[in-house]
Amino acid sequence: MKNNIPLLTVFAGLSGMAAWSGSANGQGIVLEEVLVTAQKRSENIMEVPISITALTADSLEKSNIGGMDDVQTAVSGIEFRRQVAAMAPFIRGIGSQNATVIGFEPSVALYIDGVYQSLPLNNGIGFKNIERVEVLKGPQGTLFGRNATGGAVNVITKNPQHDPSASIKLGYGNFDTSNAEFYGTTGITKTLAADLSIGYTDQKEGYGDNIILDEDVNKQRAVTVRNKWIWEPSEQTTATLSFSYDKTTESPGSARAIAKGTMNQFGVPALDDFYDTQENFIEGIDTGNSHFDGHAAATESKAATLRVDQSFDAFSLVSITGYIDQEAFITVDNDSSNVSAVHAQLPYFNEQFSQEFQFISNNEGPFNWIGGLYYMKAKQKYDIFAVRAIPGFPVDRVEIDNSLDISSAAAFAEVGYDFTEQTELTLGLRWTKEEKELKGITNACV
Repeated sequence: MKNNIPLLTVFAGLSGMAAWSGSANGQGIVLEEVLVTAQKRSENIMEVPISITALTADSLEKSNIGGMDDVQTAVSGIEFRRQVAAMAPFIRGIGSQNATVIGFEPSVALYIDGVYQSLPLNNGIGFKNIERVEVLKGPQGTLFGRNATGGAVNVITKNPQHDPSASIKLGYGNFDTSNAEFYGTTGITKTLAADLSIGYTDQKEGYGDNIILDEDVNKQRAVTVRNKWIWEPSEQTTATLSFSYDKTTESPGSARAIAKGTMNQFGVPALDDFYDTQENFIEGIDTGNSHFDGHAAATESKAATLRVDQSFDAFSLVSITGYIDQEAFITVDNDSSNVSAVHAQLPYFNEQFSQEFQFISNNEGPFNWIGGLYYMKAKQKYDIFAVRAIPGFPVDRVEIDNSLDISSAAAFAEVGYDFTEQTELTLGLRWTKEEKELKGITNACV
């Protein structure tokens, strides 16, 4: 199956912005200036005509936000719904129930350091060395592409500093959970600086029990490593190279409990505790081409990003190159019983390359503009998705081996004019051409 989808998005908006200021002499309140990149340029959040909430590093720490799913406790209108190996974002009720299914992409776009995440696996891991999280509410199709119907979430990591510093955090909590974090940064030369962030979490006790196997469920172990280099050979040129590695093993999403008031296929009623399960299949045995044998759910992600900022007299050129390599493995006991009836193993693979060029006006007058070119190529696949049937049936299992090739190109532009300090007119246009080619085979194995 092959689809060619040309898409043209036109946006025109008229916004009114109310300015407010306070004094520092005890008669008013001074608001801290928060710079955001909601329109792909650094701006004061008070001057951005978009419904946006920005969580700075300080507010993340004070609000005890340790991961993507915690953002919903501090930002109204956003919800992260667990979809086995990932957190699917919903903004104002708009999202996708199949965000982690090959062939579907979330209705709320997720970006990490400017790189779009086409298959949001592994985004449930905790935040480490985060500078800011921006939540943009409402359609963002002009600047952020076709998969931003409900909005966009931008995660921006810290940049290295030349002044040497380091911090270590150790913690211990409920369910025998221990965590450790390290962050260090230093200058290498006058123009080069680097940092390193390492995070580790180990929850040894689950907040649920598997009644059949007498084992804990809903527990997690995760490690996150981030490394960033920034080179500033001149005042006009900045190059930033970053690497990341995330791995987590867990059971939320794969440890399934049937809803209260219902029964499974064999007449067994639901348990009193929602987190308790009654399953006899919680770990993968035959994982095909995955290397996650013996896990209930596991994800691994490797990524690299190169960003180059070059400033000229009239405009700035930004180049963002991103590469993502992801793998996930999930087991599901579909019958939720002590009978080896129906269970499934889903190994995901995703490899993605993207390139974006942005041309941003430098003038400080009433007229401003931004233009850009975008290209993404990705390959996603199940290898092999196996569903095992009830013993004694003529078919032992059904194996689904498929792959999806995605190629997407876009050109976009947005212009704005400030008529007054309170009123700005914005016009936007985006052209997108996308091809998706799905190949697959289904085998009934005896």
